[in-house]
Amino acid sequence: MSKLTRQLIIAGVVLAVLGGGLAALLLWPEGAVTPSGPTETVPPIAYAKPINMALDDVLSIDYTAEKGNPYTITLRRGDDGDLKLSLSPRRTGFTYDEELLQASVRAAVTLEGCTLLRENVPDSELSNFGFDAPLISWTINTPDGVYALQLGSPSGGGDGVYIRAADSGDVYILPYASGMAFARAEYELRALRFLPDYQTSVAATEALNYFEINGAEAPFTIRRLTEQEAEENPLAAMYRFTAPISWYCDSFYLNKELLTPLFTVGFDAVVEDDPEDLAQYGLDAPYTVALKDKNGWQATLLIGRQHESGGRFVMQVGIDTVFIDRTGDYSFLSVNFDSMIHKLFWIHNIQDVSRVDYDFGNFRRTLTYNVTEGAFAGTYQGRPVGEDNGRRLYIRMLQTRVNSLLDADAVPGAYYGSMAITLRDGTVHKMELYSVTSRVYGVIFNGEDTRLTVHKSTIDELIELMEVIDSGGTIPM
Repeated sequence: MSKLTRQLIIAGVVLAVLGGGLAALLLWPEGAVTPSGPTETVPPIAYAKPINMALDDVLSIDYTAEKGNPYTITLRRGDDGDLKLSLSPRRTGFTYDEELLQASVRAAVTLEGCTLLRENVPDSELSNFGFDAPLISWTINTPDGVYALQLGSPSGGGDGVYIRAADSGDVYILPYASGMAFARAEYELRALRFLPDYQTSVAATEALNYFEINGAEAPFTIRRLTEQEAEENPLAAMYRFTAPISWYCDSFYLNKELLTPLFTVGFDAVVEDDPEDLAQYGLDAPYTVALKDKNGWQATLLIGRQHESGGRFVMQVGIDTVFIDRTGDYSFLSVNFDSMIHKLFWIHNIQDVSRVDYDFGNFRRTLTYNVTEGAFAGTYQGRPVGEDNGRRLYIRMLQTRVNSLLDADAVPGAYYGSMAITLRDGTVHKMELYSVTSRVYGVIFNGEDTRLTVHKSTIDELIELMEVIDSGGTIPM
């Protein structure tokens, strides 16, 4: 090869290299970084779904879920433009959760996040995707036609569920959460509530006015006092027992032992509609709780056995459905109503009292009071009484306490005596005592048999204190 030929070859190579480099520089974007290795392009997700329509196009949706009965959700626009939904056929005794209905129709129509998996799957292979026993089938009815779809089994990864139009072999994947938003049985759309929605426990306490509890202990009934009764009652109480005794409730213990746990009971989920065997739930011989409120609502809760994993089986009279309540506090079933009885018989400020009469057979004494914030005046058997004796005797009388309950078959004996407080407004509260045993008296208060007793020693002590005054002494602190 001649020297000239070699020079021409070298010059051509240089020009080729320079030309390629120049072309690369011309094609490379300004400011771009030279890649250090091979690059891989990730294709965008191909969102696709078997139907494309707006919610405004839908008249109704017919659902046939894997469990439960078929149902239809009908859509309409109200005069205010808001979407109104109704479910049929309705299960007697229930309303339906509006938020769940809204979520169901939106998810069933929009199919959010749906992607195409495979086209033209043969009929013989559709069962591989769960379409032979779909989680739910639904038909969307529109003015322009009917669109039937099926939701098959969860996808292999568990984060999706297979979906298709019922007349198509194209299989799609819907995100699991999107599918579960409408793959619901009718009973899962019910608004499960036992107590009305009082918003707060304070509102519930003010509304509920009747409780009839038949639990593990003796049954009892409590009602709220009327406004007039509350003004006239001798104790700071808002409720009273009507069975098996007739007396006031201690507000603190009533709230602690009955109201607070009672407000937690309810329904978490449906177990069975139209049950044939109540014994398996312990509902063949249930505990019962009957409630009423001032708005006219009333209901009776039937309480069965505890579930092995926690909670209790419950029913409501008038609704033929067994529920599970996993969060309710049923401690009130074991409460002995004796713990909620107000142990005192009266509480009155001495400034509101004009007279006290003691009549124990041959022992009769009368005190009068005219007490103000800054002065004490009173008489004992018509003679002035000192402040120490006047106040101390009055306080000891207020401390008269419930001793026990009368046995169901106990019959009070002979009349023993009475104590009576007369208030400045003329109201009289009178306690009459009848012998029951050698140690206790049965109590009739304001003409009503309370089925309560006081201990004989309590009355004997009051007589002894008045004898101290009779002797010219001072009642000790």
